[in-house]
Amino acid sequence: FAKQNDILVGPGRGSAAGSLVAYSLGITDVDPIKYDLLFERFLNKERQTMPDIDLDFPDNKRDLVIEYVKNKYGKNHVVSISTFTTFAFKSSIRDVGRIMKLDPTRVSAIIKSIESNKLDSSDLEAVELKRVAEKLEGLPRQTGTHAAGIILSKQDLTKYVPLQEGPHDMLQSQLEASDLESLGFLKIDFLGLRNLSIIEEVIKKEDGKIKLNEIPLDDQATFETLRRVDTTGIFQLESPGMRNVIGKLKPEHFEDLVAILALFRPGPLDFIDTYIKRRHQGTFDSIDPSIDEILRPTFGIIVYQEQIMKIAQVFAGFSLSEADLLRRGIAKKDEEILKNEKQRFIDRSLTNGRNEQTTLKIYEYIERFKDYGFNRSHSVAYALLAYQMA
Repeated sequence: FAKQNDILVGPGRGSAAGSLVAYSLGITDVDPIKYDLLFERFLNKERQTMPDIDLDFPDNKRDLVIEYVKNKYGKNHVVSISTFTTFAFKSSIRDVGRIMKLDPTRVSAIIKSIESNKLDSSDLEAVELKRVAEKLEGLPRQTGTHAAGIILSKQDLTKYVPLQEGPHDMLQSQLEASDLESLGFLKIDFLGLRNLSIIEEVIKKEDGKIKLNEIPLDDQATFETLRRVDTTGIFQLESPGMRNVIGKLKPEHFEDLVAILALFRPGPLDFIDTYIKRRHQGTFDSIDPSIDEILRPTFGIIVYQEQIMKIAQVFAGFSLSEADLLRRGIAKKDEEILKNEKQRFIDRSLTNGRNEQTTLKIYEYIERFKDYGFNRSHSVAYALLAYQMA
């Protein structure tokens, strides 16, 4: 509907960009074969929950798309999702204080005394306020509407889910997203992106001469713009920190953009300087020849979650579905899960003919980057949008 009605659609978002079917149907514009993306990162037989599908639209036309979907599939089949805000420490005290008809100034003073651990135990009114507020803390306070999530179902949802009136003349689930997903419903996020609105305006001013899918990804004028750090207004590339990284990296290829979007986050920031140094030198230290081809594109640094999956597949003989379970398992902080995943990796590697010393070395390397790996499918899709804007 959107593409047939001159509504720009983002090239993709999240792991859905790794689906060849989504690409073939025109849902995404990223070729997963060309960019070596993994479908199993999006969906596999070991996965217990349905994956999200996130779609970007111009922020001034997002509601048009949602209205179309509601009208096409029926009001009882397309519903928005409730969110719940909970009582926090201060809000619970202020709400209880209001019920107790206390002066707001006194309530503020009580909050300060509690925060500084100086509450007067002889002030029975304040002690009672604190006691009641503590019982409320963490409980749901009010409902809201999920910013982008929509549930689509071929079943009449009035028969399966408690509903209420929602915004935009839509019904709204009284359950939150996690509950709906555990029940097996498909959630699609319809997101409004200001950058797509800007691109549409530029295309309109150029009388439609610009065809986004025809822009070559090796345009040297574009990379010269990036090397000059002339990135004001460019999607994902205009923050001071990102501009600093671009200035040091001096991107020459599309894959440079993919990598820095994945690396420019709180955890991997520690490795950006190492990545840039190796990128300019074109070298890295090999851990084991069997995984060199997996790490060569990122100069020996695990930048993407998909690299962890491929290492498990190539080195330890995992299927990609099993490798995705490993990826998710080691990302958790649970010591028992980490212990089990490590043993499973060692056992499978030894069965696959690997020696124990190398196996431990590679697993420790995976663990080192477990919190930093980024979804390559998402990074490629957003790098494409950033490049198109540049």
